[in-house]
Amino acid sequence: MRLVRSTGSPRTPWRNGAGLTRPVAQWPAEAGLDEFRWRVSCAEIAGDAPFSAFPGIRRELLLVHGGPLTLVVDGDRHVVARDQSLGFSGDARVACLVSGGLPAVALNVMTRRGASTAAVAVEPVGRALALTAPDDGDLVVVALEAGTRLGGADEALEPFDAVWCGAGERVALGGSGRVAVVRVQPDRR
Repeated sequence: MRLVRSTGSPRTPWRNGAGLTRPVAQWPAEAGLDEFRWRVSCAEIAGDAPFSAFPGIRRELLLVHGGPLTLVVDGDRHVVARDQSLGFSGDARVACLVSGGLPAVALNVMTRRGASTAAVAVEPVGRALALTAPDDGDLVVVALEAGTRLGGADEALEPFDAVWCGAGERVALGGSGRVAVVRVQPDRR
């Protein structure tokens, strides 16, 4: 299990320069944007902007702060409210229109076709939440607001701090708030 503090991840420009992103976790850890099998990042959306193209990638955008967003994916309009997600191809032409609070923050989960798949959800922490990584994959849990504490160490997680667990590892959370839960597994399609 690895704790990834949001303050330790540098913000970098999107591939197309239209926004900023902060990496959370990816595999392989040192891979570039054209080599990763999967990647989780927090995208900061400060206004209407086109999304970067990622051919060969499946994308899942989960709005976690601000918005709502309207995503125009190859001409089709989709409204995404907080804690909702939308999956689309990285090959698609995507324009993002912000119709609410700014800046909006979205968890961006990308998986390479033929290599990995991911499931994304938002869960309340409540008094206790125990999660286990898939036996053949990874688990990334991102705190979405203050109040979440990391298991036995009772260490506070700040917004957008993350815990990355490898195959079969468990994480226990307590306190309050909500977390984004990303489960990544090999693509068996």
